[in-house]
Amino acid sequence: MKNSPKQDANREDVVPVYVTSNVIEAQIIKEALLAENIPAEVDSLTQGVLIQNDQVHVLVRAGDFERARDLIDRRGAVEDRADEAKD
Repeated sequence: MKNSPKQDANREDVVPVYVTSNVIEAQIIKEALLAENIPAEVDSLTQGVLIQNDQVHVLVRAGDFERARDLIDRRGAVEDRADEAKD
């Protein structure tokens, strides 16, 4: 199993790739990234706590940022199309 981004922080910077106020949304994004073999984690300060009007960060290694961002953007486009089809 791959290390989390924070465990590899000494080898490479960890950066936020996604920010939301919804912990559940952050966990879904994290799982989608992990499914594509992109190590990711939710900012541990907010993990497991339902927070309103606060920021929750999904973290990845700096070297994985572009690939992770592309995956998130594609995922968002698919969700947008699905929402449009419902209307």
